[in-house]
Amino acid sequence: MKTQIKIDLRVYPLECVYAAAYTFSRDAFVRLKKARGGSLVAGLEAKNEKLRAERDLLGEFQNELLHHAFRLKVASANQALRERIVLQALVSAQPRAAESSGGAPVLDAELEKEIEKLLKEAENENYKDDPLGIAVPWGKSKNAKQAKRKV
Repeated sequence: MKTQIKIDLRVYPLECVYAAAYTFSRDAFVRLKKARGGSLVAGLEAKNEKLRAERDLLGEFQNELLHHAFRLKVASANQALRERIVLQALVSAQPRAAESSGGAPVLDAELEKEIEKLLKEAENENYKDDPLGIAVPWGKSKNAKQAKRKV
């Protein structure tokens, strides 16, 4: 069954219409056409038996429009709060700057010691010592030889 509903874009913003059409597309085919006077016409055709009745089809689509209009209203009302929370999270994630170093980030003393220790270990390591065989080219590795045998 095909049915149509006229949607006033002064009541439901286009974003809400698109969101409702997308959500509703699981249960029905939705076709949108531009109409005169700042409105859209949504053509609806049920995909399954659940929404075969025209009344159910229109009612469910109007519920989706209301849902997305309300979601958009709440999102716009809370936008400043969300932006502030994200900004606070980003600022608190930045390393603290030392007052005396002109704002350059300073690492924790323990972290600096650990980094120095790891760098010294890396400098003292002999790259030729390779107990895991990581430095061996693929062609010469055991895995490559086993792969050739399987083929």
